[in-house]
Amino acid sequence: MSFNSSFKREFSDIAPLTDNKTICRNVIERANNMKENKKIRFGKAWIAAAAVVTAVAAATVTVGAANNWDFNAAFRGIFGKMAEVQDESEPAMAGDYDFLKYGDELDLWYDCDNFRLNIKGICADQTSAYVLYDVVFDEGFDYAPQDGWEDWYLSSIMEVYIPGEEQTLLGRINVMDHALLSQNGNVYSYYVMWRLSDAEDTFEGKTVTLDFGNLARAIPTGSEKDDEPYRECQSLECGVHVDIPIDFPICTENITLELNETFDISEYSTQDSPVLPGTEAVITSLEITPFNWSYFVETDTSWMGKGDCYLFEFKVTLKDGRVIYPQEYTQATTKTGMLTRGAFIPFDYDMIESAEICGVTIPLA
Repeated sequence: MSFNSSFKREFSDIAPLTDNKTICRNVIERANNMKENKKIRFGKAWIAAAAVVTAVAAATVTVGAANNWDFNAAFRGIFGKMAEVQDESEPAMAGDYDFLKYGDELDLWYDCDNFRLNIKGICADQTSAYVLYDVVFDEGFDYAPQDGWEDWYLSSIMEVYIPGEEQTLLGRINVMDHALLSQNGNVYSYYVMWRLSDAEDTFEGKTVTLDFGNLARAIPTGSEKDDEPYRECQSLECGVHVDIPIDFPICTENITLELNETFDISEYSTQDSPVLPGTEAVITSLEITPFNWSYFVETDTSWMGKGDCYLFEFKVTLKDGRVIYPQEYTQATTKTGMLTRGAFIPFDYDMIESAEICGVTIPLA
C-alpha cells in the first residue's frame, strides 16, 4: 500500500460499532493500522473521529491510591515503548523525569466479560494525555498468547468536556499511540495516548471521558485481497465509560518561538496535490514541551479535501550529537495553514541544540 493511500484510509471515518463481528474487525484493524504506522519515519497517526460507541455497562468502581506499583517507572515504560520504533535515532530517554508531578494515581475497577479493567493513572500536559490501564483476566479463562494470534487489544474513544457545561467535543481528538506494555500472568498492562488537535484547546481544568469498546484478538489473514482482515476472532464485551477530571497540575513547561522561515512546500506535498514546484510556505511558530512538539506552517489550504496533507519532516539535534526523528505526527488544517503536532520522550531542555523543520534549521541552544 502506498504512503498516500495509507493517509487516505486513515483519515476515513470510523464506522459505528454494531454486531460482534464488526466490533472485532474494527478493533483488529485499528491495532494493525497503528503497528503499520510505526514503520513510517514521518508517519501520521490515524484520527479517531467521533463515533457511536457501545452501550455503557454497569461497573463496580473502587477509588483510591493504586497499590504496589511505581507511577513514574510505569510512565517511563510508555516512552521506552515509543522509543523502540525510533530505529533511525538514538533517543534521549525519560530518565528520572517526575511524571507524577503532572499526573494522578487512580485505582478504578470495572467488571467486564471474563476480565476486570483497572484504570491506574493519568499524566497530561496542555494538549496530550496518557492513561495507563490493566486488563486482569479471570481465573480459569484461557487468555494466554497463542501462535498466529494478535495481542489482545481494547478499543477506546476519548472526549474532553468543560465541567458543568453541555457541549460537543473540544476540537478534534487524535489518537497517537495505544499499545501493550507488558504481560505478567493474567495481567496485561497497556497505555493509550491522545492529543487535542486544535491549537486553542487544552486539557487543563477539563474532564476526560473514556469509552472502552470490546477487548479482542484475532488471527490475521495472509493477504490484503481477502474480504475479511482475519481468519478467526475472539471478542470480550467491555463497554465501560470513565470520567477523569483533570483537577491536578498539568505540565505547562515549554519553549515557544515566533518565526518567519520560508521553504519550498512542494517538496512535501502528496502526489494528489496541485502545489507547483517553488511554492513557498512560511514556518511561523515552534513550540517544544517535555511531552510534545508543534509548529505552524502558513500556506494555502483551500485545495485540501478530506485526507489531504503534507508529509512534513521534523527532527531535533541534541548537544551530544544525537538526533531524534519523531515517528508520528498529526495535522490540523486551518484557513491560513497547518498545525503539526507530535510526541516527545521527556528530557531536559538544556540537551537541545537545534530543531529542523522541512530542511530549515532553527537554533535552540
